[in-house]
Amino acid sequence: ELCQDEGNHAVIAKQLQGFAQVYGDHVEFREAMRSPVFAMADKKEILSQVVTRSMLADTTRRFLFTMLDMRRLDQIQNVSAAFDEILDDVDGRLRAVVTSAIPIEAGDLTRIQTSLERLTSKKITVTSAVDEEAETERSRALGRGLGRVGVVTAVVEEHAHTEHAKALRHAE
Repeated sequence: ELCQDEGNHAVIAKQLQGFAQVYGDHVEFREAMRSPVFAMADKKEILSQVVTRSMLADTTRRFLFTMLDMRRLDQIQNVSAAFDEILDDVDGRLRAVVTSAIPIEAGDLTRIQTSLERLTSKKITVTSAVDEEAETERSRALGRGLGRVGVVTAVVEEHAHTEHAKALRHAE
């Protein structure tokens, strides 16, 4: 609610994503935050240095220190993902993952996005992924002279995301 009152929820979301990336990528930092060898005061000093260098909003900074105090900093990737889902719900946005045997061109993704927006009457954020098994099957089919195989599957995970976001709100 606080970031919504301040109108900076998109900024907070990006900062949580960035911090989650740093936390996941830097083993020494992550281990220091987990280690019982480091006193809480030392952990707070280390975290303070990281958030100062990152120039995080005060709301984000306070939230990360609360997570540290509650010994939940290891959950930052999950928290960031859940926050994104809540923002998607608030903004009326759905996420779609388009999986194919070969990479999909940007123009094709745009057409898929437009079609999904028309079907759902919602804003759609589209990402793509290549299914390694489908690529292997495609290569085998091409090797046997069966022609080009490239099936695109779009999956809109509205129900799962919405239910997860609602569960998180009710858990608070």
